[in-house]
This record gives sequence, C-alpha cells and structure tokens, in this order.
Amino acid sequence: MTQHFAAATPLVLGISSPQHTELNQTTRANIYAYVESNPGVHFRGICEGLSLSVGMVQYHTGILAGAGFLTVYSDGKIQRFFISKRYSNRKMAIISLLRHKTAGSILKIISHKESVSHCDLAYQLGITSQGLTWQIHKLQKEGVVKESCDGLKLTYYINEQDVSTLRESIALVD
Repeated sequence: MTQHFAAATPLVLGISSPQHTELNQTTRANIYAYVESNPGVHFRGICEGLSLSVGMVQYHTGILAGAGFLTVYSDGKIQRFFISKRYSNRKMAIISLLRHKTAGSILKIISHKESVSHCDLAYQLGITSQGLTWQIHKLQKEGVVKESCDGLKLTYYINEQDVSTLRESIALVD
C-alpha cells in the first residue's frame, strides 16, 4: 500500500510532466508533499515525519531548493522549509514563530483573547514571569507582539498589521 501511494504521489501532485523531473523521484515527491502539508517544518521534522535519514533528506531538500521548489527559511540555527513562492517573508516568519512551542502558545493565547496581562499569560503557560519576559522580548523584536502599560500592569496584544496573517498561519500550523 505504501509503495502504491509513493509511486502515485507525483501524479496526485500534478507534477509528472517532464518539466518537473526533480519531482518525478519518489522521495523528493514525498518530501515536497510533506512540506506542503506542514509549512515551516524543520529539517529534523522531515526526517522524523517521513522516517528518512538525515543524509537522504539533506540531499533531496538541496535538490528541491536548488530547483526552486522549496524555500529554506533560517530560523536562528533551525532551517525551516516552505513551498516556494507560496508565502511572504512575513508569513514565513510568523509560521516559524508558531512552530516554537512557547512562542507559538503565547501567540495563540494573545490572538484568541485579543489582549492578555503578563501575570495571566505566565499563569496560563505555566512559566515564570522572567521566562515570559524573555519570550515576549523575542516576539516584540520580530514586531508581532506589542505591549501597553497601565501603571504596573503590562498587557500584550498582537500588532494590528499581523492579526490576519497570524490567524491564517495558526490555521495552517494546527
């Protein structure tokens, strides 16, 4: 059954024409399909998700990126993969943030509630105030999260320019 699916993958993706020979290879077609279903997946995620060796994934993602089928987005020390020309740089950055466990949880909570206080957010996440401050600074540096201060009470909200992109991205990642 698996072989049948793998052999059919290039046809299912509509990429069996001679002009897309890079995708006529089963492993590359499977990697492409996996990245398409999991935008922003990191390198090891592809290895684990498809049960492929590091060397094999490195080789085939290199071919796909070189041929313009995949975009490699650098997320610090992590390489994340996207289907080329499908996502803006901003959307790739937001999806990458969502793929981080704590940062993703912060963005989802703030997006759902529109705004949330520092204390409430730390409590919901089960992390220290200092840990939350570090995470929030990272998100503020990216420009996704803004803060307002009312006396000693800090409240966080999503940058209004990113609200719709964040909601679309959450739907893609979940």
